[in-house]
Amino acid sequence: MTVCNGNVTLKLGTKRIWHFSHLKDVLCAGETEPESTYHLLGKKQLYRWLSIQNFTPEMERYFPLLKQRADLFLPNLSTAFEFQCSTIPTEIFTKRTRSYRKANIDPSMDSGG
Repeated sequence: MTVCNGNVTLKLGTKRIWHFSHLKDVLCAGETEPESTYHLLGKKQLYRWLSIQNFTPEMERYFPLLKQRADLFLPNLSTAFEFQCSTIPTEIFTKRTRSYRKANIDPSMDSGG
């Protein structure tokens, strides 16, 4: 899903998983912190597993009203998955959970590490 319509470039390096990145000095309304290779691969494995279970997961679904992006989303079940690999403050975790619930989205949280 398009969030900002900003120009991006394809990053095909050898140290991180291939991904798109905004051009230098471009601000994005949907901007998030950089993700580790571990996090990206974990989301990919969870995506594959959900697909094998006959679900139709969407990666990186952006919810404009929540200003929040789910790592994975199951539209038929209205379930958002956050694959959390690093420590985050309790306040952020609580805010994300409340936002999802307020929008009638089940916030399934998975600890990847």
